[in-house]
Amino acid sequence: MFDLVVKHILPGMGLFFTLCCISIVNSPTRYKPELKAQIVQEYLSTLQSTNDLSKKYQISGRRIAEWIQRYQLRGIDALKKRRHKRIFTTDFKLNVIDYYQTHEDSMAEVAARFDILTAQVSSLRSQFERDGITALKPHPKGRPSKVKHTKKQAHQLANKSELERLKEELAKKNQELYETKMERDILKKIAVPVRTIKAGKKTQIVDQIRDDQSQRPKKLRYKIGDLLKAIGLAKATYHDERKRIVHSHDKYEEAKVQILKIAQRFRLRGRWAAGYRRIQMELDQIGLHLSGDTIRKLMRELNIQVTLYNRHRKRLGKNS
Repeated sequence: MFDLVVKHILPGMGLFFTLCCISIVNSPTRYKPELKAQIVQEYLSTLQSTNDLSKKYQISGRRIAEWIQRYQLRGIDALKKRRHKRIFTTDFKLNVIDYYQTHEDSMAEVAARFDILTAQVSSLRSQFERDGITALKPHPKGRPSKVKHTKKQAHQLANKSELERLKEELAKKNQELYETKMERDILKKIAVPVRTIKAGKKTQIVDQIRDDQSQRPKKLRYKIGDLLKAIGLAKATYHDERKRIVHSHDKYEEAKVQILKIAQRFRLRGRWAAGYRRIQMELDQIGLHLSGDTIRKLMRELNIQVTLYNRHRKRLGKNS
């Protein structure tokens, strides 16, 4: 369509009329609710995929998938055209952000659940992370009012603004305390700087903290989005690592059991006395042949650190 306009219509027209034609051609298409309902019903009642329907109706497959998702969450009303502009309250915006941070749904799923656009979810989240709750409150539009207030009205406005300021300060202090407690709980789980930890270990730490808080009321738990931000882990990476951990198989599981048995057998006065060479010899005798580096790595994972060296005492033997 656009190529046709450029080749046959635009030559000879004025610049202003040309720009008007281009803007009309490039304007987003609005689809009728009947067509949306027909496509959704066809998807649900037949075996056709969104790609098949996209080719059939010449509509983006992503848009069709969005209609289907909205219909499944909110029914036929989600496909109807809105007559009036909606105004979102601060509480509604906070509910959207809270749901996104505390659940594992994507932005598109959250947008469909609350009947808003995906870009609006992203915008609300960015504004909240940058400016806090202040960014979600309604702001006056247009030029400032020139109406003069009486002394009583001015006093009431001053008291109201002071109350809002105190509320914002209290909310800020509570947020700082919340973040401090969360960082403290993360540091309890690790003994090295966070930047040196790999994604798999970070995922395990986050899951451990969430398990520790499972008995608390939901309002007192850390939000999953805040935990991931504090530990420096992307949400998609976190879910990928969780899937990998669930489906992973430890090929050294039997070796770890035997290493622990050998180390316990050579334990002396409550301290680890068997080094990796002794453990390697014992493993060779039972048919488990592992390199020294692998054994040292498994010993670190099992927290077996030799703390008793007795090279020169004959009664204790050579243990390392």
